[in-house]
Amino acid sequence: MAKKGKKKRITKRVVAEAELRELAKYFQSLDDSRSHVNQRHKLVNVVLIAMCAVIAGADGPTAIEWLAGRLQLPT
Repeated sequence: MAKKGKKKRITKRVVAEAELRELAKYFQSLDDSRSHVNQRHKLVNVVLIAMCAVIAGADGPTAIEWLAGRLQLPT
């Protein structure tokens, strides 16, 4: 029998700042085709946040947004 109300938890995982910097370097060359109106955040940060969230078990945009509020990305 399925358990009602049980949500998938995002587990805490420490990612070293140096590892994030290396990943950021890799994605720096991506072309940002978003309109200027939609460029509130750097594309590389959006990609890193989404990637970290999915690795941590995020299953949708709400979970990704939750994690984004808790990450400190290098600038």
